[in-house]
Amino acid sequence: MRFALLAFLVAGSLSACTGQVRSNAEQMSAVGANGTAHVAGEASDHNRMPARELDMAAEETISNGCLHAWRTALAGNEKAAMAELQDLNNKFPQIKTTELMMGQVLEHSGKTKQAIEHYRKAVVGNEFSTMHRIKLAQAYRKDKQYDKAAEMYDQVLKGAPTDDPMWDALRKEMDECKAKSKAKG
Repeated sequence: MRFALLAFLVAGSLSACTGQVRSNAEQMSAVGANGTAHVAGEASDHNRMPARELDMAAEETISNGCLHAWRTALAGNEKAAMAELQDLNNKFPQIKTTELMMGQVLEHSGKTKQAIEHYRKAVVGNEFSTMHRIKLAQAYRKDKQYDKAAEMYDQVLKGAPTDDPMWDALRKEMDECKAKSKAKG
């Protein structure tokens, strides 16, 4: 039940959020050889930003782009949403958030098999993201690939607290998938 509430809150925040993530991106340019980012219009060394600030600018761009694409998908224009996300993915291939969002857009459009492909890409190189793995497990479950869903739930639940009811919902989903996989196989 708590997991369903958590999922509802996350989905609601994606569709209802009106704010934007902000960094100082408009002032940043290329990363220098010493790991600093040069601030546009400034030449002195004390006006250089660490490279991690550039990462924050990329995260800002991706967050705002994903939010816009999600709203576009909710408005019924999956094709435009996917084009926006693909453009982001081409610009920032190392950040897997766009793959996750492409999966969500496709799943929202009823294209679970295609969504699974993007969720898989989101997990690769992002092995520590619980949300990426949960989305993949849920898509597998929806597509009746119960063995793969159970495996993904198992990966998520390794090391999860056993006394927290929030995780109980995932354990229940995993057990259901295991039972359905046995019945199917």
